[in-house]
Amino acid sequence: MQAVFAEDAGLELQICATATDALATVSRGGIDLVLLDLGLPDMDGEELLGRLLSLDAARGVPVIVVTADADVDTRRRVLERGAAQALAKPFDVPALRRAVIASLGTRSLNAGADQRT
Repeated sequence: MQAVFAEDAGLELQICATATDALATVSRGGIDLVLLDLGLPDMDGEELLGRLLSLDAARGVPVIVVTADADVDTRRRVLERGAAQALAKPFDVPALRRAVIASLGTRSLNAGADQRT
């Protein structure tokens, strides 16, 4: 993700290696978008999705799921649970960028604002 968004001015990435780190980061607030990989070492990614979406600090924050599980049922489940989008890995970089731009709404990449993904 760092390489994909390296040239986007004003975009600050917060990288979390575990679900525990992600919950703590999102709980502090100020996050505009979450890119969630379902394959985590300390918690099921779908469980984390539900926990993230229940946080007050994450209210209205879109979550894009990125997963190696290309199964249609997995995609359907995460979308039903509240994910804004679900992308299968390996993902197409332009498609990922379009998904991020669409999820950020009026805020766009290279806008120079302090946006954290």
